[in-house]
Amino acid sequence: RDQQKSCTIQPLRMNCYKLWLEVPSHQGPVRSKPVYLSPMDYVQPHTPTNVRAVTQVGGVLRVTWKPPYLPVEGLQCQFRYHSLSVIEKWKVQSSVRVPGDEVMVPDMCQVYVVQVRCMHINGTGYWSDWTESVNSTTQNSRTPDRGPDFWRIR
Repeated sequence: RDQQKSCTIQPLRMNCYKLWLEVPSHQGPVRSKPVYLSPMDYVQPHTPTNVRAVTQVGGVLRVTWKPPYLPVEGLQCQFRYHSLSVIEKWKVQSSVRVPGDEVMVPDMCQVYVVQVRCMHINGTGYWSDWTESVNSTTQNSRTPDRGPDFWRIR
């Protein structure tokens, strides 16, 4: 006998499914009580992509990303960060529903390590895996148009 312990539904729709287990017996098939479930309660989104982090003037770490395309109904995402030069605990930001967020950081010249993850907006299901780490870049300031020559790079 086949010892299959899982099933795959394809194509998977975002409806509510009614599932039950049916086993043959000598007295006819035996059927379990039905279970109702929504795939959104069990789905783990893919990780976000195209993560970018820029430390801006004024000590703002700006992080942007492209969220995964599913689930269509919406995602919440959060990022975490820590300084590259000082090994410390990750600082996790609150979830946002837009593909970017920012946080004040103590040193705008510091490089920060950033990761992002997402989950369904209603809080069911699972968080995606954290993205690969991305190092922040610092926003370049323009050199002045006037002033001593050493201010300008030629």
